[in-house]
Parts: sequence; C-alpha cells; structure tokens
Amino acid sequence: MSNNNAKHLISAYLRWQAPDLLTLQNLEDDLREEYEHHLSNNTSVVHHLYKLYPKVINQKFINRALVEAELRISTKGSIGDKKIS
Repeated sequence: MSNNNAKHLISAYLRWQAPDLLTLQNLEDDLREEYEHHLSNNTSVVHHLYKLYPKVINQKFINRALVEAELRISTKGSIGDKKIS
C-alpha cells in the first residue's frame, strides 16, 4: 500500500469516527472544528452523542447533522441500524 493511500484511509477513518472523537475533553479547538465539519458523514451517531460533547466550536455543523438525523427518523422511523419507537 502506498503512503498516499494509507494517509487517505486514515483520514477517511478519522472523518467517520468524528462524532465519537468529539466526546474527548482535551481535543484541541482546531481539530475539534475539523471533526465538527465532518459530522454529516455519520449523523446517526451524532444524534446519540451530541449531548456528551464537552465543547462545541461551530454549532451550525452540529445542528446540520441533527436536522439530517431527525429527517431520517421522520421518514424511515429509524437511524441507521437502530429502530426508533
């Protein structure tokens, strides 16, 4: 695997994990804002974790992910693999 390919895979993995990583308390602000920017990649996790975020740099990214999650719930009755009752 080339070095560029490995960097791309690591970057994609971190973007996917962004909702989970935002629960870390000692995350630097610039990194926190970058992860907030990528929340639309995994809105179902944001919906479950956003109340645990110790700090928010840019609320619009959180709101955007939450609205998308709510739309998915209202149209399908579920978020991802979890059934909403």
